[in-house]
Amino acid sequence: SADSIRRLVDLARAYLQDAKYYKEQKRLEVSLASIAYCEGLLDALRILGMVKFEWPKRTEKSEPSF
Repeated sequence: SADSIRRLVDLARAYLQDAKYYKEQKRLEVSLASIAYCEGLLDALRILGMVKFEWPKRTEKSEPSF
């Protein structure tokens, strides 16, 4: 349902914010775990066909955006 999707996207957003916070705190392992949870939630929604999106393709020169 739309409410379930919204809840999972909100959780993913919270994990993204956590990842940014822990990166600033130089707690890179926790930051990595947080961003992995974020990506996992979004991938699950995509795989289940509940949302449609594609991850951007990284080029050799591009840097991570978070």
